[in-house]
Amino acid sequence: MPEPEIRSATEGDIPGIVALVAARLGDDDAAEAEMVLRDPAFGRKRWLVAVDEDKVLSTSALFAGEVRHGPARIGAAHLEFVATDAEAEGRGLVRRQLDVHHERAPQRGEHIIAVVGIRYFYRRFGYEYAVPTPDVIEVDASALPHSARVREATTGDIDSIIELHDRSLAASDTAVVAARNMRRWIIQSPAYRTFLLEEAGQPLAATRLYWDEDESIFLDTYAPDAASLRELLGGAAALAPADAHLLSHRPCLTADILDGLGMRRPDPDGYYLRAGDRVHILNALRPSLERRLQQSELAETAGTGLISLFVSSLEFDYRQGRIGPVRPGPPVPYPVSAGGSGVPPDLFATLLFGPLGAVEMERRYADVVLGSQSDLMRVLFPPQTAEIQSWVPPY
Repeated sequence: MPEPEIRSATEGDIPGIVALVAARLGDDDAAEAEMVLRDPAFGRKRWLVAVDEDKVLSTSALFAGEVRHGPARIGAAHLEFVATDAEAEGRGLVRRQLDVHHERAPQRGEHIIAVVGIRYFYRRFGYEYAVPTPDVIEVDASALPHSARVREATTGDIDSIIELHDRSLAASDTAVVAARNMRRWIIQSPAYRTFLLEEAGQPLAATRLYWDEDESIFLDTYAPDAASLRELLGGAAALAPADAHLLSHRPCLTADILDGLGMRRPDPDGYYLRAGDRVHILNALRPSLERRLQQSELAETAGTGLISLFVSSLEFDYRQGRIGPVRPGPPVPYPVSAGGSGVPPDLFATLLFGPLGAVEMERRYADVVLGSQSDLMRVLFPPQTAEIQSWVPPY
C-alpha cells in the first residue's frame, strides 16, 4: 500500500480539512480552519495535508509570528490545527508533516516554532516545554461594575487592539507575537469574543473571552490600572455571562492592578518551543546579550565563550561589552574541562526564554553545567518573563 502523500493544501482539500478538524477538534475549530483557508491573505503552502486518494487523513498549519527579546527580533511561527483521522493514527503522518514544516520555516526566516498541544507528544519532534503557561485568577464577576463603556470589538478595531497588545507585551522580557493576520482571524473566530473598554472614544483596555463549558477565560488582557481592569472584565462578563470567570495572568497585570481581584491558581502546563538553527538564533539575540553584558560587572572583560550542546557546540568572542559572531563547533562531551559550559539541546530554548536562568537550571538539571563560565552564563542568560500569543488557549 503506498504511503499517503504529504503536500500543501489546495482549494479542493478544504472540505476534507474542515470535516477532519470538525471531527477531531470541534465545530468552532472547523469554522476557523475554513475561514483561514478561504482568505486570500493566507498562503496555503503553510497548511499541509496527508492525503490518500484525495482523502485528507491528517493536517497541520504554521502561522507567521515574531520573537521579541529585548532589542532583538527573530522570525517565528505558531503550529495550529494539528488533526489526524482516528483510523490513521500511529502511521507517522504528523511526524512527516512536521519534517516539512521544519524544513520550510527557516526558508521563510522562521527559526522558532511555538505550539500548545498534547502533553509529551511534541517533545518527540524537537520541542521543549520552555515557557510555563500563565496562572489563572478566579474572578467574581458579580462584584465588578457593569460598564456601558465596554463594547465588543470588530476587525475594524484591529489597529487599536494590536497597539494595546504591544503595550502589554512590553512588560515581558520575551514575547512570541502573532502576526497581524492571525490576530485578525482570532477576532473573527466564532470561538472567541474580543471586548474593548473605551474612554472618550479611544480604546483603553482589551480582553479576549473564550468559553470552556460553563467557564469563561479572559485571555490577552491589557488594562493600564486596577479600575479599568475591573470595568473591562465586569462589562465583558455582563455581555457574555458564564457560571465562572477566570483571568489568564500576564506580566503586564502587576500585583497592584490585580490586588483583591480573586484567588490565583497555578497552572502546571507549559508552552512548547522548538529552536531550529541555534547558531542563527544566538546571533540574532546578540543585541540583547550585548546589552546584558554592558550593564554587568563583566562589561570590561574579554574572552571566548563556549556552550556545548554535547552533540555540537557554539563559540563566540566577547570584548568590552561586545559579542562577536557565534560560530558552530564540534561536539564537546566534557565542556567544563574545555573551559566552557554545557546545555543539552532539548533545554536550549529554556535557557534563552525560560523562567529559570542558567544558574537555576544548573541546580535542577544534571546535564546543565556552567563551570568556570558561570558568571558569564549568569549575565547572558538570566531568568526571563515570557509571553506567547497563541490562537488556542493554553488550558
